[in-house]
Amino acid sequence: MLRRIKPANEFAAGWRFAPGVRLRGQKRDLSCLRAGGDSASSPGAANSFAGSYPAGTCLTIGDLSVTFAFDGDAASVAAWDEVHRPFITTSPAGTGGCLAARLRVRPGVAAPASHPELLADGRLWMLRRDPATGARRLAVHGCPVGDLAMTLDLDPPGDGPLTGDLFLGPPPAGQARVPLGYPLTPLLWTLLLGRLGPGDAGLLCHACGVVTPTGEGLLFTGFSGAGKSTTSRLWRAACPDAAVLSDDRVVLRRDPSSPTGFTIHGTPWHGDAEEVSTGWAPLRRLLLLGRSPDGVTSRLVPLAPAAAAAQLLARTTPPIWDAAGTVAALGLAAAVCQSRPVARWDFAPGPQAVHDLLTE
Repeated sequence: MLRRIKPANEFAAGWRFAPGVRLRGQKRDLSCLRAGGDSASSPGAANSFAGSYPAGTCLTIGDLSVTFAFDGDAASVAAWDEVHRPFITTSPAGTGGCLAARLRVRPGVAAPASHPELLADGRLWMLRRDPATGARRLAVHGCPVGDLAMTLDLDPPGDGPLTGDLFLGPPPAGQARVPLGYPLTPLLWTLLLGRLGPGDAGLLCHACGVVTPTGEGLLFTGFSGAGKSTTSRLWRAACPDAAVLSDDRVVLRRDPSSPTGFTIHGTPWHGDAEEVSTGWAPLRRLLLLGRSPDGVTSRLVPLAPAAAAAQLLARTTPPIWDAAGTVAALGLAAAVCQSRPVARWDFAPGPQAVHDLLTE
């Protein structure tokens, strides 16, 4: 069971927030980057890591760190895109996170699996078990299927980090591969969050995360089209001193050292508003996104904890292939909805909606 390394008095000095990144321009396929650079803010920076990855290159999201070791020619064809670069460090020790997994990055494609299939989600991931040892292995494919593949051993000795292999197929001419493109990264973090103990459990939520000017975290959860990106734009326009952690995916963590018992964390996985941040804040309130009945007046509709927990879970990605991880997700959803204010926010797009929440 993983444990996070975090100073107990970290919140005493106030919340911590790193400036976010707002991406501009048309959407693009971030599984490949042009060798000449593909960053709206720093031309040429997209390939700044290519060919010079240290063995301990580390990606930290939601206080969980994954390290990468590059084999052979893998480093020469790899580059981090602009949404992941703020989350890259050279060591998990410098981020406050715990080491959750070690990945070896290899050129080429994964060999066909031979063990019996236990569970699968279409063509995205497959769970298999070694008949001889009983050990489970998860295989994940990228988009398009076969371009990228990751295999993870889910039963490491003891309670140590997961280990696995990440395969980088040959990139198109003049381009580089992002080591963890969509959907590999969010699926990996879903798995890692599911391995945490009850004391610091975590969930990846379909949500917009906002930090108020006083440092309090608001989590707005919703399905696709519910208004997560609209909510982030409202806060940007109506409250410039607020910060947006993400407009699509936010990590929710139980944290005994937080003044509220829970924290929310930014991720690289953005929506239409293209908000990305490495920041985090104590969770003050959970809000399920709804629409104003008259399109003019916003309202808060209180929810019973059990109903709220069920609706929250429907807006998360629990590790359904792992029984213990699913139980931990259920426990976290129940705990946060019992201890934090929860309501459905039927909002009318406009600055008044933000003002009402800040003064409520």
